[in-house]
Amino acid sequence: MIIIPATKEQIKEFCTVDKSVQAIAAVENGKVYGIAGVYICGNSQTVFTSLTEELKTRPRELIKAWAVLFAIINSRKLPTFAECDFAIPKAEKFLLHFGFLPYKNNIWRRD
Repeated sequence: MIIIPATKEQIKEFCTVDKSVQAIAAVENGKVYGIAGVYICGNSQTVFTSLTEELKTRPRELIKAWAVLFAIINSRKLPTFAECDFAIPKAEKFLLHFGFLPYKNNIWRRD
C-alpha cells in the first residue's frame, strides 16, 4: 500500500468535507482504501478520515498514513481538532497515541 496526495475526485468519493483540504490517500493496486486530511478553521485545523473496514484492520498501514498526515499537521503549528468515534474499536487509544486529549464531548484536541 502506498500513501499519496489525494485527488479532488478521491476526496469527493470518500468524504463530504466541503472546505479546501490537504489530504492523502491510501492506495493499493489502484484501489483507494482511505482518505485522511486536514482543513483550516480560523486559527485551528481539523483532521478528518474516511477509511474502509479493510484498512481499519491494517494497523501498520494506518500508522504509516498518520505519519504522513502528521507531517502536514505539524508544519502548520496550529491547534488541531479531531472527532473521536467511540463506536470504532481503539479510536480513543489511537488518538491518545498521537497526542490528542479529550476536549469537549467527542471532540479531541492536540496543541
